[in-house]
Amino acid sequence: MMKNASNKEKLRVKILLETQKLTKEIGENLNMTIDDRANELISELIWKKLNLYGSDLECFAKHAKRSLITPDDIKVLVRRNVGLKEHIVDKVENVKSNKVKKKKEDKSPAAP
Repeated sequence: MMKNASNKEKLRVKILLETQKLTKEIGENLNMTIDDRANELISELIWKKLNLYGSDLECFAKHAKRSLITPDDIKVLVRRNVGLKEHIVDKVENVKSNKVKKKKEDKSPAAP
């Protein structure tokens, strides 16, 4: 079945499988069992949310007259979730500082 499936279908199946793994692990930690129908609903919610996020990010970039989605677009996306926004800002800062370090390493002469 997966050979003839579209990329979209393959991604949906992967989301379902990962959801099942995560809910099984969480359920074991809580001494609970997660029903298969609940897993399907959770994976469907994830799918819909990711599609919504993708559409929003495209809109933010288009509004800024860009065809490239940037970290600033992601910050706008998560602006109402304070904890997530802080996490994203920290990640962006880490990426920036790692790029600066990499550039400095590339410019410094090699040790003899």
